[in-house]
Amino acid sequence: MTRRASCFATAAYLLVALAFTWPLVTVIGTEIAWDMGDPLFNSWVLLWTGGQVLAFLSGDFSALNRFWHGNIFYPERLTVAFSEHLVPQMLQALPVLAATDNVVLAYNLLFLSTFVLSGFGMFLLVRELTGNAAAGFVAGLAFAFAPYRVAHFSHLQVLSAQWMPFVIYGYRRYFETRQRRPLVGGTVALVVQNLSCGYYLLFFAPFVGVYVVYEMVSRGLARDWRLWRTWVVAGVLALAFTFPFLQPYFDVRTHIGVGVRTEAEIALFSADTHAFVTPAESLWFWGERLPGFRKPEGEGFPGVTISLLALLGLFASVVSAKRSPHPRPRSLVGYLAISVVMAAVLALGPQITSGGTAIGTGPYAWLVAWIPGFDGIRVPARYLMLVALFLAGLAGYGAAALWRWRPRVAAGALVIAGLLILGESWPGAFKTNTRLWAEGVELPPRVLHMSDDIPPIYKHLRRSRTGRPDRISLRYGALGPARAVLRRLPPSFACERFLRIFSCSSANTGRGVHDGQTRPGCRVARSGRQSRDPRACARKRVCLHPPGAVHRVARTTGCRQDHVGWRQPSVSNPLRSWR
Repeated sequence: MTRRASCFATAAYLLVALAFTWPLVTVIGTEIAWDMGDPLFNSWVLLWTGGQVLAFLSGDFSALNRFWHGNIFYPERLTVAFSEHLVPQMLQALPVLAATDNVVLAYNLLFLSTFVLSGFGMFLLVRELTGNAAAGFVAGLAFAFAPYRVAHFSHLQVLSAQWMPFVIYGYRRYFETRQRRPLVGGTVALVVQNLSCGYYLLFFAPFVGVYVVYEMVSRGLARDWRLWRTWVVAGVLALAFTFPFLQPYFDVRTHIGVGVRTEAEIALFSADTHAFVTPAESLWFWGERLPGFRKPEGEGFPGVTISLLALLGLFASVVSAKRSPHPRPRSLVGYLAISVVMAAVLALGPQITSGGTAIGTGPYAWLVAWIPGFDGIRVPARYLMLVALFLAGLAGYGAAALWRWRPRVAAGALVIAGLLILGESWPGAFKTNTRLWAEGVELPPRVLHMSDDIPPIYKHLRRSRTGRPDRISLRYGALGPARAVLRRLPPSFACERFLRIFSCSSANTGRGVHDGQTRPGCRVARSGRQSRDPRACARKRVCLHPPGAVHRVARTTGCRQDHVGWRQPSVSNPLRSWR
């Protein structure tokens, strides 16, 4: 019966996810979920890192040496560490990449899996906590389809919070059974969650430690030193498997200077107190009805139905504690309630604001000042995913309380509650291949080329093993702008010729490479020479760089300088803009 309920819940979450993201399943192999910004960059990460692993498995044993050195931002090294490495997601997608070589299909399947696994993990956890499968199913809906997720459809790493409930579930089973298997499973889930998103490595792991302490104290095990030793060993092993993936980030921070955020940047991407009444604009029901206070990463609306169920669970726990002077130490309501408050306060960032007005200093400022790594986190507001996690757990307790109090009507009430949760979170229209607009930059084409259909320039870049595109002058951070470049070239400039004739060299001529027509101060660089000053090239607005592009200049050796980066005009440093 238990296995049948789990299979039913998983199938139901999959069906809901397909409906929630419709029509994604109809174009799952040709169009990417939501927009053509971060999803395409994350697809490149999956393709690059997965490509090195597949090459290694095919006999190229040097391939793993290139794992962190992506073919972007030449001549910088460790360029994969400029953003999320997505190793767990890559391992999930590896069979699809090996079988189809279709990274769009792999990405979309990963995108859908975040909903299904999040729901299933919360279902297992709440069923374990309450003994009620129906309450677990509602809690799974509350976490997998929380309104907060809609605001991050373009951020696979933020959506990849599905391992959090598995961690707590495994550790809870260990406390109940003292068997080693759930302890190992919870620790493996913790490592996978750490590697799935750098934010959650710093945000969620401390809450796991708080959970262990809470269980030890509430169960009267605070003096069980043997059990403490077991938890210390589990923590050390989790850190040991996580640390090798942190070392490249330390090296990038130390030697390249990438990874430290300014106070203004952290404050900009912190949640406002009004975030909890600010839904994502793309929500079907609440998007226009509840305007809230709009700011970057400021959509933290938890949903009315989820909040009411969570309050019901908290109320039922208080009533139960009053009636029973010596309750069994099974309830996690206290831990979940404390965690909701802690995560919500930390999401407000170092400077707490209300409606844009500063009202005080938040505890997050202490984390930035004293805990290594927090000064590299750009978006404290992503603590709101943890708020969604703990609220879903409390909502499960509320659903279980409703089942106990009114068993005859509870089934219908929970069906209605589940429908209301989905109704509040439903996106107005799920988009695919949405092009992002930026002033002064030409929109990329909406069609995605894959496998053998990609232009020769991309095939050349994909074959580049060292990260150096040998004869290409424009080393783009994300390859999308090159499509606009190719479309502006006259027919006589075939892609192979494009690779052959354009290169950045050391000519002090004040000239730039442009669209094939001679204009004042700029001519076609058939000799392979170009302005040594990227700013001079950008000012003409006729070179191959998109109009208004922002350049970063590599260190100068002799008289040589290379164009090595591109981002939208609003970004001052392209290397710090990806994460």
